[in-house]
Amino acid sequence: MLFICTYAISGREVIREVRETKLYRESMRRDHIDKFLGRLDPKAKLYLNGIFIQGDRKDPSTEKNNLAITSIITRNDYEQAKQALIELRKSRPGFFPARYNLGLVFLRSKDYHHAVLEFRKARDLCPQYSMNYYYLGQAYMLQGDYDNAMYNFRIAYLRNPYDMSSLVALADLLIFRKRLTEAKDVFQYCLEIDDGYNNALIGMGKIAFHHKKYYDATLWFRAVDTTNQYKKELHYHYARAAFFSRNYKLAVKQYEEMLRHPTDRIFDTVSITRARFNLRLAQQLAFQKVSAEN
Repeated sequence: MLFICTYAISGREVIREVRETKLYRESMRRDHIDKFLGRLDPKAKLYLNGIFIQGDRKDPSTEKNNLAITSIITRNDYEQAKQALIELRKSRPGFFPARYNLGLVFLRSKDYHHAVLEFRKARDLCPQYSMNYYYLGQAYMLQGDYDNAMYNFRIAYLRNPYDMSSLVALADLLIFRKRLTEAKDVFQYCLEIDDGYNNALIGMGKIAFHHKKYYDATLWFRAVDTTNQYKKELHYHYARAAFFSRNYKLAVKQYEEMLRHPTDRIFDTVSITRARFNLRLAQQLAFQKVSAEN
């Protein structure tokens, strides 16, 4: 049974050799997750984020799973997908793709309790697949269970040291908990592996901002290569750093770019109304600054 991933996002190739872990070496042994994902190359060398799993075999379970995911991709219909996957779970409780996909649907529907239950089951079915731990960590974090979240982010990285998204999630959670020194260590570790890793550069900028080194923060944000994959929250943090360093023109540009991504997760914590207000304020101050200089 072969399975492929949809919504897979190609990341930058790791520049330097990573420090492989015992769990990573264990995960490289061929098992049924390789069959689920249909990979010919070592699975841990792929950058995966925000994926649903679909299959290419003509059997009832696979077809039901694929139809559920198609309803999300084509119509953004999470409710229909959820009901279909729940029915499939009842008939095939050990069918890994359905449990994993259902966990993602619960996570994106903000039903974090049931997301935890599904990802725990998916983890038990395929304990070597790192993304089970990554999304389990996300669900725990959103529930407010930060200790379990950090534990699962660490395990996700140990299972796949070629994917640093779990380390970024861990460091962001450390920032949230005001453990800035630890968070900085994590971002610096990422940059030792890949000195152009965008999300670690963003993280270093956030650390500088928290230390009120606003100009230094803008330098970190400026280093982000926006032609490659990056977290769109960059524009919010870049705008704030530019504003506090009195570069109002740059703040305007970044708030405008931020508002071009209204579905980004940053708007879970920052309202569009607040972003628009900040944009207008930056525009007014930019105009005043230009007038004073003239």
